[in-house]
Amino acid sequence: MRMKIALLGAEGTLARLLLEQAQAEGIRLVPVTLPDNADPQALAEWLEPWRGGALVDLRHADWPALLGEPEVAALDEWQQSCEGLIDTCAAQDCLLLWPSSARVFDGGKPTLWSEKDLPQPVGRLGALQAALEQRLCNAGGRHLILRLSWLLDPAPQAQFGQLLAGLRSGQPLQLAEEWRGNPTPLADAARVLLAMLKQSDCGADLSGIYHYGSSEASSWISLAKVLAQELLARGQIDADPQILPVAFETQPQAVFEPRNAALSCKRITHVFGIKPRAWRTQLAELVKP
Repeated sequence: MRMKIALLGAEGTLARLLLEQAQAEGIRLVPVTLPDNADPQALAEWLEPWRGGALVDLRHADWPALLGEPEVAALDEWQQSCEGLIDTCAAQDCLLLWPSSARVFDGGKPTLWSEKDLPQPVGRLGALQAALEQRLCNAGGRHLILRLSWLLDPAPQAQFGQLLAGLRSGQPLQLAEEWRGNPTPLADAARVLLAMLKQSDCGADLSGIYHYGSSEASSWISLAKVLAQELLARGQIDADPQILPVAFETQPQAVFEPRNAALSCKRITHVFGIKPRAWRTQLAELVKP
């Protein structure tokens, strides 16, 4: 790859998977950290080696996968650093690849969300993501915004990790039947990020907002049932767990997650040639002990 690529947030799981996939293809991504002094001049000097290249910002990429929302102070700090970074990347002709999420939508639409739908966030994180998206689009620089649906992170503090733990516990689970999205393993999201970088290396300016989610859309309760069968097949549980459907509004996710988080992926397929992979075939890797 001709383009120089820097990576922020290399300590996260999504970043680690991206680094592994890039290394397997002989592509070099250089982990970097922001300078302590993040004033405009310091940022410009720090970013100078990446002028004309690309910066992948995966700091806090795991936030949308967690159960709950970050503290207000953490969101404010992230907003300030992102705003400075967005302006500096635009001034330095540095492509900024930045993940967002379906939390920018309110979930009221019954069909798939497309890139043409206007953001109407339901929570603090979604509101900040929508604001940063707008700033990035208005900055005038090269940029790629990748909105992701449900990220399947098996970490204990993540929503998917807690679902796994609940199924393994053998206790009855109350799950929202009306909550819909695209279950997307982190490794699949990393694959898409790398593919976008590879296409961008060809020199075309493909700036804009894109959606990705593994196929097909599912309810959270349907995901749980398929996951339970995978655990049964691997001997990690002894019997079908008791899953009780409840209204979405009774679940903690209703405060910060859209009821419908299912995304249309037509644009990313048309522009980048990236086809969604089926999440069902990827579950086995996620349930390894």
